[in-house]
Amino acid sequence: MVLEPRDDIASALSAVALGDADAFVGDLFSATEAIDRLGLRNLKIPGDSPYTDPFRISVRNDWPEAISILNKAIATISPQEQLQGRTAMLAG
Repeated sequence: MVLEPRDDIASALSAVALGDADAFVGDLFSATEAIDRLGLRNLKIPGDSPYTDPFRISVRNDWPEAISILNKAIATISPQEQLQGRTAMLAG
């Protein structure tokens, strides 16, 4: 398999849809949204990967106090609430 980097998810998925690439590896949320938005009806998500990637949040360099605040808030979210949030985002 040859890695073919693309500039964005839309161009990567379009390459797969047009037969210019064999597969796309990315997160389910972004891929599902892009497939729907771009109308790529010939693409299907065949299964899960054993790899996980938790959500990420960025903080501006000039707001260091936000890191502690966000970490405390995130720590209060239960695993069940995290699952509910992911499910709601995927449902649109």
